[in-house]
Amino acid sequence: MATIEFLYTWSPFMFGGFAWNICIAVVATVMGTMVGAGFVLMRLSALPVLVNISSFASSFFRNVPSLVLLFYLATLIPNALALAEGVVIPIPAWFKASIALAASPIGFTSWNLYSSIQKWTHDDRKGALLFVPNWLSGFTITLLASSTSSLVGVSELVGRSNTIITASGADWMLAVYAYAACIFVTFSYLTSLVIDRLRTVLIHKYT
Repeated sequence: MATIEFLYTWSPFMFGGFAWNICIAVVATVMGTMVGAGFVLMRLSALPVLVNISSFASSFFRNVPSLVLLFYLATLIPNALALAEGVVIPIPAWFKASIALAASPIGFTSWNLYSSIQKWTHDDRKGALLFVPNWLSGFTITLLASSTSSLVGVSELVGRSNTIITASGADWMLAVYAYAACIFVTFSYLTSLVIDRLRTVLIHKYT
């Protein structure tokens, strides 16, 4: 009972951290999709140099470890950007994390969107539209990967869990981490239900 009360008390704080996980995953996925789509356009070009650049970039982003990229960007990107005298734009840690985690959506989009376009041109509507649920699955993976953002100072769910443990004592470690895991798993499960439903609708519609 004491554990339930403890977790209930800290729930708003933890869910606030999870909101940052969702924010980072959304921004990373949007940026990655846009850049990946740009690589697809280059790959569809008639210029061999653009095709080669796109293929190389796509392979790079598919294979680069997001965690390594996260540390490099956290080090290389400044905390603020001075555009002019008195004009300074801060670059928060969560945005740096979003840029790093965009690598996976870039690689996914650049390869799978190209394949979907090819299928669409060959009248394989079902195969082409399956890109959408697969894209949502990629978002879920990015969301789970966003838990590494705490390593660069982002106050997301894992980072706030560590804060709670530090403030309350190591005796609560198992309960706090288990609760954080349940939040991730529950959200991922609900998302998977939506993905499965969408995939079923697309298959039935075009079968």
